[in-house]
Amino acid sequence: MSVRCNIVICAALMLVTGCKAAPEPISSLVGATKLPSPADLEKEVIVLARVGGNDGEDLLNIEIHPTGDLLVSHTRNRAERPIAEERLHLSPLQLQRLRTKLWRLRPDNGAPADKSVPVGCRWVYDVGEDWQLGFVREDRPEDLVIFALPYPQYCRSRAYVEARQLIAEVTRDLPASKVIQRFPPGRFQALGAYFP
Repeated sequence: MSVRCNIVICAALMLVTGCKAAPEPISSLVGATKLPSPADLEKEVIVLARVGGNDGEDLLNIEIHPTGDLLVSHTRNRAERPIAEERLHLSPLQLQRLRTKLWRLRPDNGAPADKSVPVGCRWVYDVGEDWQLGFVREDRPEDLVIFALPYPQYCRSRAYVEARQLIAEVTRDLPASKVIQRFPPGRFQALGAYFP
């Protein structure tokens, strides 16, 4: 029997029996080396957040839940109630694809700030970030892990470029959202200046 036939038979058996192939190792863009097990990662809520508006007071939150539920909200001035909100849903395949991509940006548990940005970037206090991602389990809120994507003037490393493209791909692959489409562009206004 040829190797090709063996591969086809194995693939067919995996589909029929529901067996999963061994997961590929995640290529980290933040230098993570000790991620939780895939089973634990699949229980996390992933939140993508970005600041916008002329005065930097608008906040976009995109929550990806383990159930496939997707909550998109736009708040203003850190208000408790969103000014716009949508509840959408991801198929199991979409969910797995998006989460696997975003795990490349997940820092190790307890990682210091300089390990929460793309490899080759430096974490800079109080200059804001283009995107921020949070990874947390609902049953363990104290274990929140944050990733920050700096603004382009603060980093140009290869990992930074990949991270930026990855976030753009993920947001493009989400179900159509009027909240995301209507979110006002803008950025956090830094309190101080940073000179690399």
